Amino acid sequence: MFRSHLNSIFVSHCDDSLFYDVERKQSISYSVFLCDVKKVIEKIQNSYEKSLDIVSALNNNYTTLVLYFAAFMLGRRLILIEPLKGKNEFHKMLAISNNPVIFCDIVGVDSLHFTSEDINKWIKEELSRNSQYFNLDIETSLIHLSELVTFTSGTTDVPKAVLHTFDNLAQSAISFSKQMEFDHHNIFIHTFPMCYMAGVLNSFVLPLFLGGKCVIGERFGINTVFSFWDNVISNDVDVIWFNPTMLEIITKMFKNKSEEISKYCVDKKVLGIVATAPLTEESWKNFENIFSLPLYNSYGLSETLFISTNAPKFKNYSSVGKILEGVDVKILEGSEVGLKVKWRCIGYLNNNIENNLEGNYYKSGDIGIVNKQMLHITGRIKDLIIRGGLNINPFVIEHILKKSIGSNYVIIGAPDRILGEKILMVVEGNKLDTSLRTLNKLLEQELGNEFKIDEIKTIDKIPVNSNGKLDRKNILEKLNDIKN
Repeated sequence: MFRSHLNSIFVSHCDDSLFYDVERKQSISYSVFLCDVKKVIEKIQNSYEKSLDIVSALNNNYTTLVLYFAAFMLGRRLILIEPLKGKNEFHKMLAISNNPVIFCDIVGVDSLHFTSEDINKWIKEELSRNSQYFNLDIETSLIHLSELVTFTSGTTDVPKAVLHTFDNLAQSAISFSKQMEFDHHNIFIHTFPMCYMAGVLNSFVLPLFLGGKCVIGERFGINTVFSFWDNVISNDVDVIWFNPTMLEIITKMFKNKSEEISKYCVDKKVLGIVATAPLTEESWKNFENIFSLPLYNSYGLSETLFISTNAPKFKNYSSVGKILEGVDVKILEGSEVGLKVKWRCIGYLNNNIENNLEGNYYKSGDIGIVNKQMLHITGRIKDLIIRGGLNINPFVIEHILKKSIGSNYVIIGAPDRILGEKILMVVEGNKLDTSLRTLNKLLEQELGNEFKIDEIKTIDKIPVNSNGKLDRKNILEKLNDIKN
């Protein structure tokens, strides 16, 4: 059904703008995008017809989205890897693929692969009318057979590979859009990393199923923050996806220019949706007051996609929003939030999802309550560190460091106003002879830049629970006691 729906969007909006590419200063229509996709399909099919998987570790740009949609229309499995990963981590993730075609922008990777620049060259070529793909449309494509794999943090040194169908993405996007009352007039901006689920579902698939428009901005970061509002205002953007770290940085950097930004947000009726990590009520209200931009906190997981969202018709500062149509939430033992959705992932490629299920409900690892269909998240069972909107698994860091410095330490998350949580290394006594700089150099090489430790603190004795296991939850309390 969704193939017909998507095909009709491309037909009815063929001459409308689908993307504006900030980097190339170019508008791309639905028909031009589909033509570029066909060119990439032809290149892949001519040389790699028997390849089962397409692996992408590409930077944020238009050509990356062309590759994604080409993979979907070919009915292939698309595996996404963070291009900021170290090459060792890249090869670990690559191991789950089956006879892949590799597209990679990671410097130093020694596998045979293509880059973003190769795709850019392909789409500059003409597609011959004699090509068997010239008349290919979405309804006759294999998009219904395609799969998407994104990585999330697991409990080992290899992240879990979450497997979804394109149908899952479509259903989730349509349900979310319905609750937010989006339509084809909305203009989104894409600043999330394209290698994670939020960069595919929130900022690409969702606008596509609306027949809307998406501005392809730069991946948000300290180096790109100064052009953020220029890209929003110059392209008439009226829907912005944020994460809590973005909100804190933008508030700090643009507080003195808030009058001009506020005027634009009011005139264009701009709204912001917050995803990827919890948002505090203080940060929420502070941002709205400064920029006159209403925010709507939402909730979802890589495994379950969209679950709930606040919206203009129902907004609660203590809630992650109203539960979406197609979602069933059940509070399990220990107040853990259980999720049953039509678009739950098929499973993990490198792990057993049954361990995360209770009947038909996915165990979220979050603690919460439901009140009048509004979901409230009150805590987190998992030990994951959510740093700047990214899930960081502390066990991965400990596993790497154990080879070099032993195990008289623990990695935990500590509250941080800018990042949400920072990575804290707590060392027992004064048993650390290695500098923070040396440790981070090792972590960056093995795992990537996002795994670097933010701070080191010492404690007389690392607490353990009754089972003799590290009591991570109690460590911060002990550090605070020492400070006081």
